[in-house]
Amino acid sequence: MLEESRSLKSQLPITSAAILVHSTVSYLARQSGIRVLSIKGPFAATYLLREPKVSADADILVDPQKFEEMCQVLSQRGWRTRVAREAPRFLDAHSTTLIHERWPCDIDLHHFFPGFFETPARVFEALWAGRRVHFTRQGEVAAPSPAGMAAILALHAARTPDCARSISDLASVSSALTLRFDDLGRRELLMIAEKGRAQWVLRDLMETAGFSPGVDDATSSEKAIWTNNQQPASYKSASLWLNQLRVAPLSRKSAALFHAVWVKRADIPRNDVTTIPTWGETLTFQRSRWVRGIVSLVRYLRRQR
Repeated sequence: MLEESRSLKSQLPITSAAILVHSTVSYLARQSGIRVLSIKGPFAATYLLREPKVSADADILVDPQKFEEMCQVLSQRGWRTRVAREAPRFLDAHSTTLIHERWPCDIDLHHFFPGFFETPARVFEALWAGRRVHFTRQGEVAAPSPAGMAAILALHAARTPDCARSISDLASVSSALTLRFDDLGRRELLMIAEKGRAQWVLRDLMETAGFSPGVDDATSSEKAIWTNNQQPASYKSASLWLNQLRVAPLSRKSAALFHAVWVKRADIPRNDVTTIPTWGETLTFQRSRWVRGIVSLVRYLRRQR
């Protein structure tokens, strides 16, 4: 299977590529003694937790103690990070996106999943304990149990609650809990939320599952960060950059402002690390950012009134 994947050409249909990437990463991980779980994507659809869709990437949760080793394994096979600069964020970076010139889809490699406030290692162990093995035509793939997958999908939806996909996913998970999960499955969901310190984030889902309001297991700081991150995408970027300017030391505020307004040519997002954008391409990119930034800022300021 590995040799076949190496000979893939870019014409591989994306509908076939995603599941093949899951299988390939699973195979490479087993060969290297690394535990990985395929999350979201086709396996969530298999559990009827979300509507099937064509995936542009394969989401893989890696044993956090082996994350760098897994990145190295994939790097040796041509996978690399996309060129992009570091932008401000409310939540810590939880994944690394890897691309390959012969593959039409990406790998989104996670070392933890936002919404779980417990340590990544403990969360991974809770999800790994209930894992299910799926047999595809390309090989075996380990994924969280339906309860584990439901928790992940619900947390993913809770991050961007105004997004149409999030609304749809949360409705699908809630429906599954009510109509298809038995008591054992619902108790497993509660156990994962408890062990992962996600009860506060999943409080509405816990009530849907028939449990009394869960323990308030998030600190005030964690709640503030999570709530800030839930801002609508239409103005969240402005909020992020304004927060970056606010917290920057006085001596660094000018540099922070320049960083917000201008992206260096070498840092403009692109797949080809060997090609630097021309000045014309750079100006086109910057103008597009400025327009989006002004729109986002106006919406943010209106929201603050």
